[in-house]
Amino acid sequence: MTTESNRRRTLSALAFFLFALLLFASAIAHLAGYNPRLTPTRIAVSGFLAPLVALLLAGGLVGVTQLLRDRADRTGLLGAALSLLGWTIGARIIALRQLQALSALDVPGVPADATQKLLEFAPIVFVSIVPIGLLYPIGMTILGVALFVTRPVPRWIGASWIAGAILFPVGRAIGVIWAFNASDLLLGAAFLGAGWMILKQPRLTGAS
Repeated sequence: MTTESNRRRTLSALAFFLFALLLFASAIAHLAGYNPRLTPTRIAVSGFLAPLVALLLAGGLVGVTQLLRDRADRTGLLGAALSLLGWTIGARIIALRQLQALSALDVPGVPADATQKLLEFAPIVFVSIVPIGLLYPIGMTILGVALFVTRPVPRWIGASWIAGAILFPVGRAIGVIWAFNASDLLLGAAFLGAGWMILKQPRLTGAS
């Protein structure tokens, strides 16, 4: 096994482990009733963290494309690309939440219904967010199905991946709390499983 391939494999597994921990932490916080007030500072911190979370997702998906390289190479690349494209919409959502926080704080010059007015007078904003955002659960579902069908890893990983991806928009877009938490827990479990397989089974990623 070359040093380069071993490094990529280790970093990809580590990325999935860290991403899974973030998902578990999110679900546990919601289940514990932790609901901090949105403030411009708190949302700004989320903005700084967003690129790091995207980097973790990208690193993990590199490993998944390797798992699918022999039996579903194009499907794996498509699913990973769609997932990353969909995840980028998070930056737009953070900006809208920043506006909501300013409105809630009664900042002079910022109407209380600023976000609502923005969406009413510029509906293209909403249209530009939703379709792109849906690419994430679509891409993740594609990856989950590919993992389940081709079986480079235990099928429970693919099944958990699919279920988490399907529940993602139900929890985030529709606002169903149990689906929000279930999605995080299922995807977190799938990511941990995939990361473990990538780390412990070099042959699965083409290493020898």
